[in-house]
Amino acid sequence: MKVTYEMNKAELTKAMKHHFRYKGKPWLILWIIVASFMLYFGISLMFSSSDKGLGLICCLLASVFFFRRQIAIWRSVRRTFHGKPETQTITIEATESKLTLETESANSAAGWENFIDVLVTKDGLLLYSQKNIFNWIPRSEVIEGTWEDFSNLVKSRIHSS
Repeated sequence: MKVTYEMNKAELTKAMKHHFRYKGKPWLILWIIVASFMLYFGISLMFSSSDKGLGLICCLLASVFFFRRQIAIWRSVRRTFHGKPETQTITIEATESKLTLETESANSAAGWENFIDVLVTKDGLLLYSQKNIFNWIPRSEVIEGTWEDFSNLVKSRIHSS
């Protein structure tokens, strides 16, 4: 089965949001607690001591903790498309033995054993080759089959841990 799609900043942003929802849940409560504590500490310092600069720094750091996912998404998208076209056409061909990826500038093929996890969403699927490294395949028209056939093939070939 073959899938062709356009990868752009909006698609990559959508993929990163799905990734953080899937892989970032265990740490979310800790980040919120740390950010809340820092914000409380910063506000306390700003209003109760003469060291208002330290309080302001704590409040700024708390805001970085609160918005760390959005910052990480923005940086990743910016870095991925830096010096490259705004849109890249990607063709993926899936067979029983391997996955082949083709762009205007590169071709690669990998056996299914090189992938460790897959997440199928309503928008597409994340195909993980490492814990935090993934290929985003947005839901699109499949040549020689349907999207459901394609996603079922990928799910059946990946042995998630």
